[in-house]
Amino acid sequence: MGDKSIPKLRFPEFTDEWEQRKLGEIVDFLDDKRKPIEENVRIAGVYPYYGASGVIDYVDGYLFDEELVLLSEDGANIVDRNYRVSFIASGKYWVNNHAHVLKAKLNFYNAFICEALERLNFEQYNTGTAQPKLNQEVCRNIRIFFPNFDEQKKIAEFHKTLDHLITLHQRKCYCLKKLRDGIIQKILSRELRFKRADGREFENWVTKELWEILTERKVSQTITEDAPLLSFTIEQGVIKPQDKKTNKRDFLIKDKETKKFALTEVDDIIYNPANLKYGAIHRNKLMRGVVSPIYAIFYTEQNPAFMEYVVKNPIFIKNSMKYLEGTVIMQIPVERYTYSEINGIVI
Repeated sequence: MGDKSIPKLRFPEFTDEWEQRKLGEIVDFLDDKRKPIEENVRIAGVYPYYGASGVIDYVDGYLFDEELVLLSEDGANIVDRNYRVSFIASGKYWVNNHAHVLKAKLNFYNAFICEALERLNFEQYNTGTAQPKLNQEVCRNIRIFFPNFDEQKKIAEFHKTLDHLITLHQRKCYCLKKLRDGIIQKILSRELRFKRADGREFENWVTKELWEILTERKVSQTITEDAPLLSFTIEQGVIKPQDKKTNKRDFLIKDKETKKFALTEVDDIIYNPANLKYGAIHRNKLMRGVVSPIYAIFYTEQNPAFMEYVVKNPIFIKNSMKYLEGTVIMQIPVERYTYSEINGIVI
């Protein structure tokens, strides 16, 4: 018997203590039960595939046909993404030899085990050096607190309901973003125009060269208390380094105290010349700080939020690619553009 625990938040009908158990006591490891792939089912994409990096299309592996929990053994980049846990609802699927295959024993619930494992910090269980691994022996000794079967099931089903609700909201959010992007495109191409509150038309747009709108900010300085180090990513724009989803390598920067970075103020337009085609251009909505000097930084006397829509417009970015220069690092001389060149966009 293991240690006991009573959670602070739980469903009112449950009062029993939770018991800490080793993973090897509550699941069977089916790693050695994989079935060889049959020749007649080697068709890419027929079944989901589970391995070290989650779910992808067909790759050589082993076919299962029951509800199981998969725990990735491959610990590469563990600091960034930790170990991936997948819960299989039903149907046939492939599992390669980089994932542990777990099946709950009697009185234990697969979905709860999955939820519990997803909330562990597996870095402490690493084995190996350059390529950390989560071997089976270590897995068996991982200790987790568990309630009785009925409470396990209720918690897991509650989480499943929340996950379903999150998925629905994500779909709605995706649809709203597509609607927003379509409306903004019509506004920037002047197919759609707003009117004043009294019904009168706004003035006609005027054409200006881009260098008249954006001014490059060329200020180099070290990290200070009022200008901390910030990160810039394609997906998230300007963020704090600790909020990066992947590649948290800022700790590798040498001589941060004396190194010169590029200063950015709130509402600056920042882009990465090497990744502009992927949408690496954002407005700094976060705070004053410094970023890597590889980024180009501009400020504007116009409305910064409007300018962000202009420069993030896919048509603007597509046309910008015509001006790319360089080889390893593609650079774009922003001052060459005029709004009249970009799909008739004027300001």
